Amino acid sequence: MFSVAKIISVGLLLTFLIFGGWASQILLDVGKDRAALAAVVEKRVSSLQQAEIFSRAMGYNGFIHHYKNYLLRGDESYFTAAQQDLAKAIVVLDELEQYSEAIEEKLAFAAVRETVLLYQKNMAESAVLVRQGLRPSEVDKVSRISDVEAERGIDFAIGALQDRLSGEVAILRNTMDKKVQDIYLLFGLLAIMLLSMTGLAYVLLRLVKSKEKITARFVEADRIAQQMHEAEILGKVGYWALGGEGAILEWSDGIFYIHGRDPAKGTPPLEVAIGDYHPDDREEIKRLIAKAQQDGETFEFQKRIVTGEGQEKTVFVRGEVKRSPSGQVISGVMMDITEQVAIQSEFTAVKQRFELARKAAEIGVWEYDPATQALAWDEGMFQLYGIKEQDFRGIYADWADRVHPDDLGRAEAEVQEAIENYQPFNSRFRVVQPDGTIRWINGRARVFADDQGVANRMIGVNIDITEMVQAEEKVHTALAEAKQANAAKSDFLAVMSHEIRTPLNAIMGMLELLDKDSLPAADQMLVKTALSSSQQLLTVLSDILDMSRIEAGKLEIEARPFNVLWALQQTMSLHNGIAQEKGLKVDYSLPENSPPVLLGDENRIRQIIGNFLSNAIKFTTKGTISVDATVIPATAEETDAVFTIKVTDQGIGIPAEKITALFQPFEQIDGGRTRKYGGTGLGLSICKRLAEAMGGTVGADSEAGKGSTFWLRLVLPISHEAKQAPKRDLKDILLPSLKILAAEDAKPNQFLLINMLQNKLGMDLHIVGNGALALEAVQQDDYDVILMDVQMPVMDGVTATRAIRALQAPCAEIPIIGLTANALTEQQDEYREAGMTFCLTKPIDWRELIITLASLKEPEPETGSEASDETSDEASDENGAPQEQLSDVSPG
Repeated sequence: MFSVAKIISVGLLLTFLIFGGWASQILLDVGKDRAALAAVVEKRVSSLQQAEIFSRAMGYNGFIHHYKNYLLRGDESYFTAAQQDLAKAIVVLDELEQYSEAIEEKLAFAAVRETVLLYQKNMAESAVLVRQGLRPSEVDKVSRISDVEAERGIDFAIGALQDRLSGEVAILRNTMDKKVQDIYLLFGLLAIMLLSMTGLAYVLLRLVKSKEKITARFVEADRIAQQMHEAEILGKVGYWALGGEGAILEWSDGIFYIHGRDPAKGTPPLEVAIGDYHPDDREEIKRLIAKAQQDGETFEFQKRIVTGEGQEKTVFVRGEVKRSPSGQVISGVMMDITEQVAIQSEFTAVKQRFELARKAAEIGVWEYDPATQALAWDEGMFQLYGIKEQDFRGIYADWADRVHPDDLGRAEAEVQEAIENYQPFNSRFRVVQPDGTIRWINGRARVFADDQGVANRMIGVNIDITEMVQAEEKVHTALAEAKQANAAKSDFLAVMSHEIRTPLNAIMGMLELLDKDSLPAADQMLVKTALSSSQQLLTVLSDILDMSRIEAGKLEIEARPFNVLWALQQTMSLHNGIAQEKGLKVDYSLPENSPPVLLGDENRIRQIIGNFLSNAIKFTTKGTISVDATVIPATAEETDAVFTIKVTDQGIGIPAEKITALFQPFEQIDGGRTRKYGGTGLGLSICKRLAEAMGGTVGADSEAGKGSTFWLRLVLPISHEAKQAPKRDLKDILLPSLKILAAEDAKPNQFLLINMLQNKLGMDLHIVGNGALALEAVQQDDYDVILMDVQMPVMDGVTATRAIRALQAPCAEIPIIGLTANALTEQQDEYREAGMTFCLTKPIDWRELIITLASLKEPEPETGSEASDETSDEASDENGAPQEQLSDVSPG
């Protein structure tokens, strides 16, 4: 029994030892296989990661991007980045080559390395060409650098490496599966053996952990594959392969995406795939594939694909033949370059348009390096400067030598200023072409700086502006001639005004001297008609002078406080007589609560109102004429007011179609040979210009046969100065006894002065015939005032005035009143600057002269709240307008 038990025990022991040894061996083998499997998976994952890094370094986000930007922009930072990308790619190749074992893999990686090294060499040569100034397109043709070869090479090498590693993984997994099965058998046999069971459990646990790690590795590999899929889709690029007989062996997801096909439906046959291309391109593609199969030549093409949705895409395809013992394979890449082609097409179109514009506008483009003095010109610059390209040295002196000597210093200073201040360059200068032709150039440029802020480039254009400069010179010449003609016209008008006003002064003065009350009625009518005609002639002359001032831009607008009510009354007083003769009634109105004093040009406002009133009287045969004024504050603060005057008549009215022409020069309602009312047609146009000069407007509302309303609208500041209406009614004036020296060479004017001032007003009058005599007289006797004519023989009035003002007091302080037939504003300004205290225009307004003489010894006007009230106390006629006669003056 013991023997049997011993035998059994020994048998069991031997069985345990045998199976234990077997189990131990299996466990050792499984451990080795697990380590080998993990190493293979690690190589596979690592090789995929390194391939992704290589693609990024070489692709359109890496080397190719930086290299192409370097060609386009010439920026050295892009060249440095491209070098770094190549260095990174070589480091990746070093790591990938460590995984290669098969000769095919080693050769593939060696080919990729040769491609990368060739890129390094070609890029260095390209840099030399770029720095020599070659265009990007020319450099690109020479270098022919593309990421296609490197991408194709790395795809092939990685594919071969992955194929081998995948095979090793499959073998190791099969081996491990078999050994796991043996372990399960041993587990059943040695279930009663605790140590064996424990060992088996340990082995199983390790296998489970190994499986989890392997699964995680596969998940990581799938993630990387998904990233590569997304990279293909985003980059619009894919990988393809054809068998020796033309069957499609492989299409990556990127190829399906470009073709617009569903990967779930499988890879289409070659004929179907070629059918996706544009009908015009299919035969050419077939020919290229057949030639590659026959001759083993690499090919590439750019063709059009039409997707199932009808979308047309432009693709770039490159293929290369690979030969192996298993047969011939054509593999390559496809890129969707639709957007690039569109951009290039647009760029080409823009370039063509710019070239056409440049040639049409005669524009040249240039670039200048301030540090090296290097200068680059395009074809347009050579044409502008009239030189040949072979005669151009490409330096700053090429430009400076051709700038006109008179312009060179200024132009160079402007270039230097632009560089130093980083400001735009804009200069005009002349260039002298080799044949002596001189052209005007407008140079414009921008200054660019490096990372340290140092100016390193000027890029700009030259524009031929010769014709424009010549046109400007013609305009300047025409303006000068126009100014000269205008000056001649002004001189003529000044002479004409003087020569007409001088005799007119005598005529009107003589008529004023007549004692109308002692004349028969018929003679009184003759005098009145002569005075009216003289006044009409004076009005015409004044209109012509005003229009001349306006056209010459010499119209000046004053801003002084004036009493609105007084201005209305004084204007009315000048027209009441004529209105009464025609049996017309003239009314006026101004609301009592209106601001009494405004700030503006009273004389010009009265001129406009007077013109409206004169026209109303002229074109009205019966009825009433009303002058309505309103002054309405425009703001709550009462700083400004809207001042409106409306003159309404019951006259003949104006046809609607003629109203728009009323305010144009020389326009009249009753034109032609049938004119009934007379006039120059200048009055209303002058009113319009005066109103606009004061910031206001004029207008008219009328209907034929029903009268008219002419209106003036101004916005004027309200003056809070209490300005009393001057006591200018002759009956209110107490004229003091004055000793007057009059310098006047014209005998008729001397006669007038004697009869008016001496005989009628009782003044002590002394008359001399020129300025020299006046200068002597003022030093020999004491005078209260001097009346000074301007144009006199021996010494004119202006020279005499300056000489008197240069004397010692009290001679230099005597008031001087200029009496002149020169009515132009600039002339009277000159007289005042010479020292004349007042300046009155001939024909002499005796009323104005008397008021001026009275003011020389009158006290200053009162100021206060009562000022505006006093205006209402003035004497007025039945129509409310003051009346005055020279006989009303009371000599002191």
